Amino acid sequence: MAQYNVSELARLAGVSVRTLHHYDEIGLLPPSGRTLGGYRLYGERDLLRLQQILMYRELGLKLARIRDIMTDPQHDLLTSLKEQYSQLGQHIAHFQRLRRMLDLAIVQLEQGKESDMTTTPGKLFADFSEAALKDEAIDKWGQDEVNRGGASREAMDSEGKAALDAEGEAIAKELATLVGQAADSDAVQALMARQHAWLCAHGDCPAARLPMLGEMYVTDERFRHFYDRFAPGTAELMRDGLVHYAAKLT
Repeated sequence: MAQYNVSELARLAGVSVRTLHHYDEIGLLPPSGRTLGGYRLYGERDLLRLQQILMYRELGLKLARIRDIMTDPQHDLLTSLKEQYSQLGQHIAHFQRLRRMLDLAIVQLEQGKESDMTTTPGKLFADFSEAALKDEAIDKWGQDEVNRGGASREAMDSEGKAALDAEGEAIAKELATLVGQAADSDAVQALMARQHAWLCAHGDCPAARLPMLGEMYVTDERFRHFYDRFAPGTAELMRDGLVHYAAKLT
């Protein structure tokens, strides 16, 4: 089995010797062996552990938090690597959204269509809004639940996502024309069926979740604004309509 002294590992990983000394001192990366002279020796398992540490640092975690994770008796290397892979995918998706926004702005400016950006300002902030709404869902239901719920959308190409977004917008606009009608009316309930299908197109969405979603549409200002921009009361009608719709299904 290959072994590396501290200088060799520092060069290999692109970190300083002082950093490796510090990781040892705080119990984050103790060497698996030492020479007769007391110098640190690192094995292949230590390399994998260091890779994990550096990845967690790239993902924004503090050293104390990384140490807590990696010294947990339940910590498993393979599971940890898979979790990091998932988190990295989320970061990549985030930066891809930002790149799309910059691409749009650059194209509009190069084509002399700056006015288009101000007449359709929603395009400038669409990806920020998507990220904010996802953060809200994570706060309420947890990362695992959100990952399951958005799995189908993440697998779509750009055209599929655009079509899905257009359907969500169309449902909201049509519902706005029904504000004032009873939530259990046929017209409203027909839209609730479409809303449920739309949610299921993003990923798993059991009927039991619909009332919770409806409540969030009203209590969270970002969701309320999305619906009420078409007509005041649209968010509340969506909430009440989903409650009735879910009751029929369950």
